Amino acid sequence: MEQQVLFLIHLFICAFMTGLIWTIQWVHYPAFSSISEDKFLKFHADHSRNISLIVVPVMLLELATAALLVLNSPKSVILKSNGAMLLLIWSFTFFLSVPLHSALAQGYDLKFIRRLVATNWLRTIFWSARSALLISFFLKGSK
Repeated sequence: MEQQVLFLIHLFICAFMTGLIWTIQWVHYPAFSSISEDKFLKFHADHSRNISLIVVPVMLLELATAALLVLNSPKSVILKSNGAMLLLIWSFTFFLSVPLHSALAQGYDLKFIRRLVATNWLRTIFWSARSALLISFFLKGSK
């Protein structure tokens, strides 16, 4: 696949995930605390199942396109930085978000909900930074 097309696909995926993570951060995760305890388990199970249908394939495609970009341009500091930040996002996801969701799958716990909202800022910031970096790189290259 041509590098420019691959880059545009990757940029689109990153921008999509940035918009999604901001929606999750500002709207969805804070709403967890508004769900009554008796309905929380079903709500959380539905959330986890449905969001995974969107997030898992998109995150895997994002990781694959980032890796291909780095492999095709191994000297690009921008693309290496983008890849490193993506690996941080994956680390935050698996070492912070997934365990908190596993705890919440056992039942409503305001402490875990607050921790989920607080730690999700890391993913929100890094996805936003990546989008800004990739858009800047794209605009600089199109001049």
